[in-house]
Formats: sequence, C-alpha cells, structure tokens
Amino acid sequence: MSETRHLSEMTREEAAEIGRACAARAREENFAHGLPVTYENDEGVLVQEYADGTIETVIDENGNERPMRRIYPTTVAAE
Repeated sequence: MSETRHLSEMTREEAAEIGRACAARAREENFAHGLPVTYENDEGVLVQEYADGTIETVIDENGNERPMRRIYPTTVAAE
C-alpha cells in the first residue's frame, strides 16, 4: 500500500513526479476516449494532439493561430 502524505510534506521533486504521472494518465485517458490533448507547444501556440499523432493548431474564428491564454486566479477582497 502506498504512503499518503500532504503536498506540503513532499519535496519539489516528489511533487513534480506526481504531477508528471497525473499528466501522463490524463493524456492516456483522453486518447482512450477518442479525445485530443490540448497544450501549448514550444513556440507558444495552442495545439491539439490526437492519439494517432496528428497535431493541429487551434485557430480562432478569423483563421488566426490562438496563443495560449493564461488564466490566473483572481483575488476576492475581504468584506
């Protein structure tokens, strides 16, 4: 049985390994369900990759490549 620890009790390396394993599993599950994996490629362009290895650039309604949009959490002011 595996040991259960809180993220704050792990080293950066341990947490990074768990993150990589989770990403790999999510990728496999998407492909198993016939879904693409969407990510930012090395050039900063949003792409979708399919199980057969096909990679398509995600484009907007005007035919322009869509850069990866970063979404950051917002801070809610205390009342």
